[in-house]
Amino acid sequence: MTRCFTSLFLAFALLGAFVYSFSSANAADDTSTPAPAAPADSGTSTATPATSAHKTVIPDVPKHFIPSRSAILEKIANGKYLDAESDYLEWENAWQQVDPALLIAVESHILQKQYADGDVNALFALLHAGDEMALQAVRTMVRTGKTELTPEQYTAAVLLLANRQELPDYNLFINLLKNKDLTLGNLAITALGYYGNKKAITPLTLLLGEADIDRSILIVKSVMKLSGKAQLLVRYNLELKSPLPGIPDRAALLLTITGSTAGWNKLQKMLDDKTEGFYPQALSVLGNLSVPDTEAYVTSGLAGSEAEQMNALASINALSSDQIVPALLKIIDDKAKSDPFHFTALNLLAEQGSTEAQTTLRNIAFSDKEVNSMITANAIYLLADAGLINTAAVRTLLYQQLFNDDKAIATASRGALLVYGQNAPR
Repeated sequence: MTRCFTSLFLAFALLGAFVYSFSSANAADDTSTPAPAAPADSGTSTATPATSAHKTVIPDVPKHFIPSRSAILEKIANGKYLDAESDYLEWENAWQQVDPALLIAVESHILQKQYADGDVNALFALLHAGDEMALQAVRTMVRTGKTELTPEQYTAAVLLLANRQELPDYNLFINLLKNKDLTLGNLAITALGYYGNKKAITPLTLLLGEADIDRSILIVKSVMKLSGKAQLLVRYNLELKSPLPGIPDRAALLLTITGSTAGWNKLQKMLDDKTEGFYPQALSVLGNLSVPDTEAYVTSGLAGSEAEQMNALASINALSSDQIVPALLKIIDDKAKSDPFHFTALNLLAEQGSTEAQTTLRNIAFSDKEVNSMITANAIYLLADAGLINTAAVRTLLYQQLFNDDKAIATASRGALLVYGQNAPR
């Protein structure tokens, strides 16, 4: 899957309550067995325990005691969102059938209420599902530069916004390029690469003249995403021959991002000599080359200083396929590592797309071990983004996470279910 490794805030009034129409039962989930036709919607409903008494395993009940759709909708209308959620789980468990519209109605109202009560994790969950209120909140955060999200959430939120490729956001990111805060400017550079409008190639390349090596790497990677390889090759093949000190080394490093080996000899010398000004950044471009020595350099970088490790992570694909997942899992499991390491490794894991990587991602999302809640939450979002919660077995595990004592994990689970409900077959 193409992903995006996991935001922003201001106070926003909630949108008006959603209105949903349910004219008939939805088709059965593709992984569940066909259920008998539901009885006529009489409005019969059984009361559920208070939130603290909600159970993760819903007991079998006679079908004539199953909460009806109309009863669930009535609880939503009366603001009893958690009770409605419990009733919906009971309904789905009994009929072995998913009602995407009803699921969306339940989870979106819970998340909107949580955000109104000040839970920014709920905003992030709504953003993953493309909620318009959440999108507007993020746009305001980008315009004002004010956010209550963690740096990792903020970055993920802006990239989610960019992936939607909505026209007003292009101008938002272009204007952000000029921001005096280089962190925000760099985020705009990355976002424009995700946005995908080739018009951004010119304003991005204009920044290269004054950009340091870190910013230049971001710019070149975004220009490559925008199919600007030809312009980059012309520019840096010329600079590779420059008599000015430092210019050929810089060109060699940036050429490597295009997949060109024209500057490999110079790049290899930088790596061996750990050339000041270009190392450890040189470690971050090795994943783009198909030369034998890159694996050794990346392996060494992953065992080096924190800066070396972070740059080497960007070239993780230079490792052999059987080494990538264990190397990433080692970083994710290392409690001494900072959140940027964990989130980067987790996003790279999700990008692998192999059966081993997907299994590992599920294990992280549903682990019984004591874990960093934000790692678990991000793993849940990545599962949803990759369409890996479509099976009944995985959704059952996700439903259990709704009752997790850690609010961030429960909120992420609701956000993932909202994404699933939107993409589920009708």
